[in-house]
Amino acid sequence: GHYGRGHQSHSLRKRVMASSSSSAPALKPGTVVYDRKPHAPVPAEGKEQYWCACGLSSTQPFCDGSHSTVTTASIQPVLVTEPDKYLCMCKQTKTPPYCDGSHNALAKDVLTTVEKQEIQRKAESRAQVVKYSLIGAGIAAVAILGAVAYRLWGRRSSSTEEQ
Repeated sequence: GHYGRGHQSHSLRKRVMASSSSSAPALKPGTVVYDRKPHAPVPAEGKEQYWCACGLSSTQPFCDGSHSTVTTASIQPVLVTEPDKYLCMCKQTKTPPYCDGSHNALAKDVLTTVEKQEIQRKAESRAQVVKYSLIGAGIAAVAILGAVAYRLWGRRSSSTEEQ
């Protein structure tokens, strides 16, 4: 229900604001944690597929060239040679491009791209609700003012007709 969604959002905000006091390993330099779970195997369909190693690609789990914006030269896409294996989405694997469970060792306060997108989507949704509520309130206010003006105008015109 509604409580579950709000509670999840609250726990994400708590993780953002929490200080990192865990003994989780440091993130690989130049990487962004895209997600906390691996990506299901993807059939190659006869073409070479390169796994995104930096976490910045908009075509996850595959590379779109976004690594060229990262200053760390060691971040390079990796050819997927075994399309039946799960692909790492936290970008911290020691067996690239395949998941080795490294996501389980991530600090709880590491905010992933997927979590940031969810927070952004919820914020935009709330902004739309507020926007349409304000528009509705504005329309109602105009209608009320119009009714008041009509009554006042109606009284004036009937009092001038009586003279």
